[in-house]
Amino acid sequence: MIDRREIQIYPFESKSERNDEIYRLYKKEKMTQEFIGKIFGLKQPTIAGIVKNHK
Repeated sequence: MIDRREIQIYPFESKSERNDEIYRLYKKEKMTQEFIGKIFGLKQPTIAGIVKNHK
């Protein structure tokens, strides 16, 4: 099933803020790590590490 909805990606100025946004998209917006990786130009294992190590 494809869920079509508009999700805002908030601007960030640092790597820490970028990681916060990635975590938010994964946890609150329920986006997949693979899809988030495509948006940010990162590989899925990198997204997994960001989510796992988020404080």
